[in-house]
Amino acid sequence: KGNTYITSIILKDTVKSTLGCDSIFNVTNINVNKITPTTKTSIVSGCNNVVYKSIVYTSSTSVKDTLKSYQGCDSVYSNVNIVVNIITPTNNSITVNGCNSVIYKGNTYLASTLLKDTVKSYQGCDSMYNTVDIKITTVTAVTNTTTFSNCDSVTFNSKVYKTTTTLNDTIRSYQGCDSIYKVTQINVTPTPTISLVSYNSVVYLGDSIKLNVAATNALTYSWTGPLSFVSSSQTPAIPIATMANVGMYYVTVFNGVCSKKDSVAVTVSPDIYAIKGRVISPLLKPVTNAVLYLTGTSSNSINSSLAGDYEFKHLAYGDYTIKAKKNNDIMKNNGVSTIDILLTTNHILGKAKLNSAYKIIAGDVSNDKKLSAIDIIFMKRLILGIDTTFSGSRLWSAVDSAYVFPDTTNPFPYKDSLSYTNLSTVKTNQTFIVVKLGDVNYDWNYTTPRLNASNTIQLYYSKECNATNSKLLHIPIKVKNFKEIVGLQYTLNFNINDYEFVAIENNKLAIDYATNRSKEGMISCLWNDANGDAKSLEDGTILFDLVLRKKGMNDLELAINSEITNIEAWDKNYSQHNISLSKEICETLDIKESWIVSPNPTDGLIKINFASSANKNIQFELTDNNGKTIQQFSFAAVKGNNVMIANLKQKQQLPTGYYYLKAIGLEADKVKQILVK
Repeated sequence: KGNTYITSIILKDTVKSTLGCDSIFNVTNINVNKITPTTKTSIVSGCNNVVYKSIVYTSSTSVKDTLKSYQGCDSVYSNVNIVVNIITPTNNSITVNGCNSVIYKGNTYLASTLLKDTVKSYQGCDSMYNTVDIKITTVTAVTNTTTFSNCDSVTFNSKVYKTTTTLNDTIRSYQGCDSIYKVTQINVTPTPTISLVSYNSVVYLGDSIKLNVAATNALTYSWTGPLSFVSSSQTPAIPIATMANVGMYYVTVFNGVCSKKDSVAVTVSPDIYAIKGRVISPLLKPVTNAVLYLTGTSSNSINSSLAGDYEFKHLAYGDYTIKAKKNNDIMKNNGVSTIDILLTTNHILGKAKLNSAYKIIAGDVSNDKKLSAIDIIFMKRLILGIDTTFSGSRLWSAVDSAYVFPDTTNPFPYKDSLSYTNLSTVKTNQTFIVVKLGDVNYDWNYTTPRLNASNTIQLYYSKECNATNSKLLHIPIKVKNFKEIVGLQYTLNFNINDYEFVAIENNKLAIDYATNRSKEGMISCLWNDANGDAKSLEDGTILFDLVLRKKGMNDLELAINSEITNIEAWDKNYSQHNISLSKEICETLDIKESWIVSPNPTDGLIKINFASSANKNIQFELTDNNGKTIQQFSFAAVKGNNVMIANLKQKQQLPTGYYYLKAIGLEADKVKQILVK
């Protein structure tokens, strides 16, 4: 009605009838919606043209449009910028070459091919047409190897190599493919080194020339020398040197590639000076294994041979002294027995003087330059096995054989060495006389068995001693055939498994005994009359009571042997007797024959202990592995226990090995194996 409303309102109007009455009440509800138009700008782009609302635009422009609300009011002002980019696509062609294969964009191609690809712009327009030509060339590489070898170093391409190495180089084809693998092997072999070429320092005529080369990195050796000498040994030897062997000896050492040569001058000296002689006993018997000591201008030590000979060779001009010593007896008390005590006692008492200076020297076991009771004591201790040597660790004394004693009844001091001043020749017959200390009757003998006993003194004990139930046994040891005896000795044995030693009581003869090995079941016994007088005892006389403690169930069995102290007895005429031991009521029974050999292994000297059932001749035969007889011994055995000492090397030196000793005449083990060292 011509009015403008900007806000909502209700209009009321009354229409009156013709009569003026309210006929229509008009109510007009005016709603005013507040609308603020917005502006929307957008961009539509494309390559070469843009289609917008079905209209194709080939150039950039701006299109404006108004959007009305449903009431017809301006609601949105639309502003569209149309952007047309003019793009002309380009063509891009590349070629990719490879050998045997090509990797392109993560893919591996083994054969030639043509790849095409279109690159679009950000609007999705074709921007670039790519063409990739993949070309693959098949190439087979070859390997060429060259080797250069030399000693100590190799020069290759102006570079010096001192160790073995491998050089690798690759030659490529024009496509850059591996075409040739070039391998250069460089082998460097160190030349052997020779630190010493030598021979034994002094060689005399007849000696062996012993050559030697000390080398490292060596495989073979080649020697040459005088008299067309050749050898392939590292340490060759010429067994017998002559003056023709004097000269230069050349050696070449070779390791398969490289060699080294060196030399040594060998000289041979004439054998001018020497000292030779013998070592013998006072009975002029050879003494083996005495040690000869040489001092002075040069020093040396040697042992006397089986024949007692010795020789110091190749001595230079000068001064020398030789001494002889011996302390290596297997049986320390060999040659020392009750008869020696008797003879020494008689000498001390003046009853019978020793008739040789050497016997007096032998009797001085205490080394105090006289014979006295102390020598008797030391002899007894050695015989009984308490000691194994005399004063000063001596068993022997040596005397220059050419020495003349001013007083043979008092030989002290004496000349015990050989001396040479300005030695300028060969000395021969330089002999030592050696005496076994304590052996005043000269019965020590390394090479032969002991003399046979002429009679037997019988010891016996009563069987009743075995039958008692008492734990402490007193066993009387009785004697028979004890006539005009001046001394006796033996080793008494009992079973340690059933009995133990307690004491010796009722010792009527004052027998000396040693119990240091009683725990082994052995007691060594020795008796001499203190005045050197002979004694006779009635048959059945008790020598002493042996007291043992019984600890087992077996009957007592006693025996005597020479394990510590040799079995022997002597009468007033210095005749030797055997000693036997038996049970009193068992004398008529047969004795079980048996035999043992000791020591085993041995260096040649053995002791044979055997029991014989009767007086008879027993023969022992030594053979080698082939059954060849080497030596025989005979022994006149008596009924009971017997002992024999023999030297297996008496007739010849025996190589180390096993031999067999056969007993002929004994009803026991016939053969025993012996190891000779």
